[in-house]
Amino acid sequence: MVVQGYGAEEAAVSQWSGKALSLRSEGQQQRLEFRQRTFNAALNELLQHPDWQWWDERTLSRLQYPADNAGEVAAAYAAWEVSRVAAEEARRQQKQQRQQAAAAAKAAAQPGWLQQNKVGLLRAAVAAVLGWLGWVLLKAWQSRPPVL
Repeated sequence: MVVQGYGAEEAAVSQWSGKALSLRSEGQQQRLEFRQRTFNAALNELLQHPDWQWWDERTLSRLQYPADNAGEVAAAYAAWEVSRVAAEEARRQQKQQRQQAAAAAKAAAQPGWLQQNKVGLLRAAVAAVLGWLGWVLLKAWQSRPPVL
């Protein structure tokens, strides 16, 4: 286990433990002895219990899948995948057609001169707003009290 502090700092405990924490050699030996003498023996005893035999006979046989049916399942999945991809492509094309139809309807709803002169009208509107703003600033400048 690597010792890491918060953020980019190194953990304070690393000055005593080093960069990685691990069991000492005696602890590793004791862990190995425990696993071999106690843990594995108890686990084997539990696995030999009659309940596991019952579970194996009743349940595990249902989970085992015959290998000769795997080809049918793979073929059915491949057919489903092809139909799924085709349906997804059809939905994408329908969405694209709807978007194109909406854009065409929007363009048809606008008068022809407006569609052709959008940039010019936008420039004229910006110029009008800037002209009005300049007039307001001029009037504010002219109405200020004189500086002595």
